[in-house]
Amino acid sequence: MNLRQKDRIGFRQVVPDEWCFSCDVCCRFPEKDSFLAPCFTQDEMNAAREKNPPLPPFNSCKITLTPYKEGFICPAFDPTAAHCKIYDIRPVDCMLYPFAIMWDAAGQEIVLGIDTKCPYVRKHQEDSLIKEASGEIADAIESPPLLDILSTNKGLIGPYQDDVIPVVALKTLTSKF
Repeated sequence: MNLRQKDRIGFRQVVPDEWCFSCDVCCRFPEKDSFLAPCFTQDEMNAAREKNPPLPPFNSCKITLTPYKEGFICPAFDPTAAHCKIYDIRPVDCMLYPFAIMWDAAGQEIVLGIDTKCPYVRKHQEDSLIKEASGEIADAIESPPLLDILSTNKGLIGPYQDDVIPVVALKTLTSKF
């Protein structure tokens, strides 16, 4: 997906910048092989390497995490500035956060969920902004270009997670699998 396609995705970032810049949750992982590590499509990885060549290789679509303090970070994350070095071309997986695309608990249906590890979500999960954004994001996921990207990059659909609250069933995406 190129930048022009990303402009057409059509959903907003729900977490305000001031929350993101003061947070210590996303882009950080407790283990090297975290299934929560961001997934990059091949096009996204190529774009990221053009902007920031030191990005390491990835397996399937998961980025290889970099050791940092007691855990690991995404190599595109600058922990000093608490900001992504490739923010303007970050992958769809990162654009969606604190939302996540995952299988339901039964493994039968793909759902859009909201991650309760995000401090903003913990405080505002019942706010109308998050509910409205859930619908907008689900609509974007169920339509091109995102539907095409997700149906050809299965790694963007994660396993069920107890701390991610399912909010919308993604029936069109599920039918692609």
